[in-house]
Amino acid sequence: MFDRMVRRSIFAVLGAATAAPFGALNRFRVQGRSHLDGLPRTNVLFLANHLTYFFDVIALHHAIASGRASHLTGLRSPAGLSFIAARETMQSGALPRMFAMGGAVLVKRTWKEGAERVHRPADPDDVRRIGEALRGGWLISFPQGTTRAGAPVRRSAALLALEHRPIIVPTRLTGFDRAFERAGVTLRSTGHDLGVRFGAPFQVTGDESPDALTAHIAAALGLPHTSIASDPGRPHTSVASDLGLPRAHRAEAHAPVLHLRHARRRRAPHAARL
Repeated sequence: MFDRMVRRSIFAVLGAATAAPFGALNRFRVQGRSHLDGLPRTNVLFLANHLTYFFDVIALHHAIASGRASHLTGLRSPAGLSFIAARETMQSGALPRMFAMGGAVLVKRTWKEGAERVHRPADPDDVRRIGEALRGGWLISFPQGTTRAGAPVRRSAALLALEHRPIIVPTRLTGFDRAFERAGVTLRSTGHDLGVRFGAPFQVTGDESPDALTAHIAAALGLPHTSIASDPGRPHTSVASDLGLPRAHRAEAHAPVLHLRHARRRRAPHAARL
């Protein structure tokens, strides 16, 4: 309860602080918000392209809470809304640490440590915390893992979907890297179209490979993607060993376990293109 009160307080401040830069100095628009109607209160994963360290998450809070840049975003957004962020980024200063208190699930990158390229399985504690966040509400993730333009969707996003089987909402962000500083909180210029577009939700349920699901997510976001085939220097490991799961769970996770289907909702889904 206390944790959720802290989240609401932080995004009440951030919502009020960004209402004018988003809605008055720029043009904030949300499309496809009807796709959120009827979604369950838990186990929903928003996968979005990544443009800025901080404003992407704030924009999604505005879009999910009311569909506009509002001073009341912190009070309207779901109390269980969390976001995945790199531990090294969110521990790099006082401002990132405060931002992380707004609901960050801090994880260790599996492919990068500082400026060094690495290949390592996900930390089991990170996987557990992600699962807890999904069981407790909605979760935002940026499957590119970086704000570099044109970066591919990383295979780890599909591995996590295989493990937790959420409803996935593909989400496209536009304009925030032109209006705001990529790695800071500075407004660079005004008069830009800032867009959040929610695509049709789908659920991971069985009989799909990690590479196929990665490609599906990338296509929904209009992005390139990585795979084992495109990264020959990385050994081919099972879903469970890539995630760093205990050995007892590996036999089940190694088997094909995915089907993709549109998430069932109380309202008929309206087709949308990202």
